[in-house]
Amino acid sequence: MELTHEEVGLFSPWKREVRGLYERAFPDVERLPFGMLLVNALRGCVRLEVHVLGGSLAAITYSVESDEGLYLLYLAVSDEMRGRGVGSAVLAEMRRRAGSRPLALDVEPPYADAPNAEQRRRRMAFYRRAGVTSTGRCLIDDEGTYLVLSTQQDISSERLRQIVGNLAPMSYRPRIVDAAEVGVPEGGEAR
Repeated sequence: MELTHEEVGLFSPWKREVRGLYERAFPDVERLPFGMLLVNALRGCVRLEVHVLGGSLAAITYSVESDEGLYLLYLAVSDEMRGRGVGSAVLAEMRRRAGSRPLALDVEPPYADAPNAEQRRRRMAFYRRAGVTSTGRCLIDDEGTYLVLSTQQDISSERLRQIVGNLAPMSYRPRIVDAAEVGVPEGGEAR
């Protein structure tokens, strides 16, 4: 699969399509304002990217990178490209960029009684197949509690804080806690 990757900035020709996919893919409560994504992406360590296949938008990602690792905040695949290996290809690119550093991300805990339980289960299975598994930690911010997954299960809470802190050093300070403290099963399995 020949995906190309382009950063999205204030004057990107992809900006409108990227915003549309972003707003369709993530619930309001989980979305940062799109303008904030664009402004944050002006910083060297934050990337808003479009992943293109055959001239069409295939996926978008929003990530923060540092010496400590790469944190993938958003990954969305366009409806037209689902089931074609695009998500796996984008995740492989993120792993390649992370190199020996951890690639980390967070997901909604896959509780069996969640309204979107099946979607959460499929998401966990997708990441597990890609070698991104539960760290046994959760990220808690104003929007909710999320299970942290990583390519390195021994990643410390402090290292996670350092990576995520690069997103907005002065304003975004989520708590990182053991999953058991907040009732999320250690392996992230449905309760």
